[in-house]
Amino acid sequence: MTSVVGYWRLVEVRGFDTGGHPVAETRYGPEPAGILHLGEARMQAALGDGRAALPPGAARFWIAYSGPYGFDGATLVTRVEAASDPAWIGGEQPRAVRWEGEFLVLTPPLRPFGAAMQRLDLVWARIG
Repeated sequence: MTSVVGYWRLVEVRGFDTGGHPVAETRYGPEPAGILHLGEARMQAALGDGRAALPPGAARFWIAYSGPYGFDGATLVTRVEAASDPAWIGGEQPRAVRWEGEFLVLTPPLRPFGAAMQRLDLVWARIG
């Protein structure tokens, strides 16, 4: 099993509809940005729209959370102790984990967004 421990930079966010077809993912914008630190037992993540300037009237999407986590080789589950979204605090955030070569791909559960559910693949490159 490849270790997930380290520092990671968000390099791509891919959106899919419930049929698995690619769709535009708009929350993170065309320049997603993020940092993920997976320590031996605790993690921290902050990610969102990385554009320096947004179109007039647009709101910047971002999320941050941290806490202890477990990883069984296929799923990473964080017990959230702190988060930018108070609804996450005290809950768990599971992420399916797979590798695309050297890239770590984390996939959260399906969540409603707009008119349809979609899957997100968050693609991370190791930076340390």
